[in-house]
Amino acid sequence: MYYKILRYVYGIVYYVLRYLYICRSLPGCTVFYPSDAVATERAVELAANTRGITFIRLGRPATPIFYNNGEKFEIGKAKILRSSNKDQALVIAAGVTLEQAINAAMDLESFSGISVRVLDPFTIKPLDVVGILENAKESGGKILTVEDHYPEVILDHGHIECRRVDVHVASEDHTRLLKGEPVHKYQSFRI
Repeated sequence: MYYKILRYVYGIVYYVLRYLYICRSLPGCTVFYPSDAVATERAVELAANTRGITFIRLGRPATPIFYNNGEKFEIGKAKILRSSNKDQALVIAAGVTLEQAINAAMDLESFSGISVRVLDPFTIKPLDVVGILENAKESGGKILTVEDHYPEVILDHGHIECRRVDVHVASEDHTRLLKGEPVHKYQSFRI
């Protein structure tokens, strides 16, 4: 019964996210979270050539292409997609949330004059902790994670990783039960 309720309320995304966290907990498992078709192709190539268990988290909706075909990716190395010398915060987003984070960063700068740096981790495990800390330091010491799940479903990835890098996390829970396509959820939550 519980299984049916969760499937009805959360949909298939719940299960994929649960597998993401299960794989993160496995010793030696490499977890990829590519944000576009180019990153996905590189993730598959790296996963095929990586010793041990690998998991690639893919989202449902189509995403824009962020990277050129010749872009080099490494396991455990994040990519900066937007930055300036006046960034006031570091925004970390992966997969389907990266487009939303980039759009929000552009809007924030256009309407408020506030510049933020946007980081795509590419791999969730290993996480580029050094890259995150360096970019956070250069961006005013503030980190914001943009994620595509309900905090109640499973342990919140951003909170786990921020605890790993010894960053205090404040959060608000604006959870609503909502069925439908991701684009409708983005609109409903005003992401």
